[in-house]
Amino acid sequence: MNTRPPESLIWRNLIVLPSMDVISSDMMNDLCFQTENYSALKAELRNTIKESDLDSNTSYALWDNALQKIEATLGRRVRSDFEQWGSGFPCDSDAVLRELDAWERTWPDLVNTLRSSPSVAPWGDRLASDYRSAVRNQTFDQKLEGRLADPLSEWDKACFSRYANEDLMSESEFFTPLIMGADRLRLCQFWKHASTSLSAAQKQLVWQLGSDVWSRMHGSMNEADLKMMRAEYGDEESFQKALSALNSFNPKPIQLPSPDIMLSYV
Repeated sequence: MNTRPPESLIWRNLIVLPSMDVISSDMMNDLCFQTENYSALKAELRNTIKESDLDSNTSYALWDNALQKIEATLGRRVRSDFEQWGSGFPCDSDAVLRELDAWERTWPDLVNTLRSSPSVAPWGDRLASDYRSAVRNQTFDQKLEGRLADPLSEWDKACFSRYANEDLMSESEFFTPLIMGADRLRLCQFWKHASTSLSAAQKQLVWQLGSDVWSRMHGSMNEADLKMMRAEYGDEESFQKALSALNSFNPKPIQLPSPDIMLSYV
């Protein structure tokens, strides 16, 4: 599950980004958040941001203040719905969402295994096709691209000016947390739908095959790999230093968890 630390800027992003005009109620529905009056919620998010004087260093305090304002104005239920959504929205770094990230990285190669492995025929091929259909369904991304084709509102310009990092090259990159979360939610929703038609034994096979893929992705270098790496260096000392550095900065990966970990996010 999400273990987002208090110092994470994600808390701030999940107040600032939904407050912007470019994000509509329909788009928030795509991100699995629904409320009867999104305009009123957006107004409270903006009021909180204005009270902070658009302080770019404020993160969890901004989140906490927004929740208090939402509850005071819109009620405890709206606060609870927004708090639950934001706390679990899967837009954090790979280091925070290690289990979900592991499955996100495993699925592209797993689909090939599902198509070719006799142990999962014929349902493995259908599962692979469903996965590919799910990841191609980029509804949120397409809506965002369409709305960014229009000039930004004054509020959105102010947010972009104050909160965009120096290395951001475009408005679309500013919304990376929401795009990333949308991608991961599609994966989780795919598994929620797919798993209902799979037996416990079939889900166990998916986990087993996925674990094999994950292990191959993170396996130690074989002799051929070492020879190829050695050819990239002019002397043995440089090669050994590079190999030592690689071993130091390549920590042992986690074991691939049950695929049902994805159900925690939808």
